[in-house]
Amino acid sequence: MDLGLAVKHQTINLVKFKALSKRLQLPLCWTVGILEGLWVFACHNARDGDLSRFSDLELAGWLEYPGNETELIDALVETGWLDRNGDTVFVHDWNEHKPNWLKGIQQRNEKEKPSRKPSYAPSSEPSSSPSSEPSTEPPKTKPNLKPKTITPSQTLPEPEPLSAAWEEVVVECVKLGMDHPEVACEYAKNRGCLASEAMRQVEHFKSHLGAWGIGLLYKVIEHLRPEKRVQWPEPCAQYTKAKEAEKQKLEAAKATDSRKQQKIERRQNELRAKKLEAEFGPQLDAMTITEVRDILSKHFPMAVPLLKGLPCTGSVRKAMLIHLETERNPEL
Repeated sequence: MDLGLAVKHQTINLVKFKALSKRLQLPLCWTVGILEGLWVFACHNARDGDLSRFSDLELAGWLEYPGNETELIDALVETGWLDRNGDTVFVHDWNEHKPNWLKGIQQRNEKEKPSRKPSYAPSSEPSSSPSSEPSTEPPKTKPNLKPKTITPSQTLPEPEPLSAAWEEVVVECVKLGMDHPEVACEYAKNRGCLASEAMRQVEHFKSHLGAWGIGLLYKVIEHLRPEKRVQWPEPCAQYTKAKEAEKQKLEAAKATDSRKQQKIERRQNELRAKKLEAEFGPQLDAMTITEVRDILSKHFPMAVPLLKGLPCTGSVRKAMLIHLETERNPEL
């Protein structure tokens, strides 16, 4: 897994790595985790490498360091993983070791910034040449304002391209109206997430269109973690109300269809009864009482005790008519 900021295989052999383990009395795996977590923290919370705006407690809390927070930061400074200058704390050589994808993002941001007029204020950066006392005389010549050219070897590298599977996720997000989905996918990929998991979240969002804004999908993908299950919030009230109305409409349509079907069946039964009566009624009326009782005893034994006399009416007569139709048409 290439995160662009993972501990290099030679790092654990460095003297200052061993010194940090000794200083904090930690095994190798814990020391690796602290350094890895420190760089991940910088990528997401201090992209310029400046950790000064965070307290020791906040840094140690984010790293889930169980010991004393001040002791942790002092150990990182003492062993050369952090640089401290007064109240300023920087990740050591951050501009050199930060991941390529972050360098690419910062490079694009710099290109998109509007041009500013040059400032003649003294620089706060330390100078390598000895300085003299400032003169009160104005400069006789204008400083050279020609921008410094950058050779091809000095250009910052672009972030590594996304795989085909991740590009599919980006395309689907763009269709949904998301801005810069490739950045969110880059964050998820760098944490070791699979494109299939991101696509699963996109499909979940598509199956609930209107429940959340597109910004939530961006946050879900951006914060995907392999070991953490995504918990989607409750849909908005408008979406829930619309779904409930749709459900009630569907149930009402089913009830209407059911009533129509029952009405059709009743009408078909009435037509069949009229047809049977017209075709077999005279035959049934011509039977003797003994013949009718023989038919009932053979085919409808439960109906015999209910008979008070002839002719039979109602459901019993209908059943006998059906019996006569079946004898003529066995396939029925």
